[in-house]
Amino acid sequence: YLDLYWQGIQHPLPFFCNSSYAYAHQRLIKEKSKEAALAAAFSAWSGTAYTDGEAADPYLNRCFARQNPLTEDFETLALAVFEPILSCMTAALPA
Repeated sequence: YLDLYWQGIQHPLPFFCNSSYAYAHQRLIKEKSKEAALAAAFSAWSGTAYTDGEAADPYLNRCFARQNPLTEDFETLALAVFEPILSCMTAALPA
């Protein structure tokens, strides 16, 4: 996490709380395909007719509006951050 922090100080990282969690949850917990996980992440990123997605955040918009933020770097980062967390959560659940 400290390495990611240091990278984030140097340049914006494609890590978005809701979108990254949606991607990691689909891949690690639901064991869905990469494409299905990206679709869930895109939904969290773009929002719905009833709620804004993370793309509406002015700070994220400033850094990532001119590009597709859900890149391979996004996928790698989402798994790097959430894999240890989600594995601890599932290990703590009763069988």
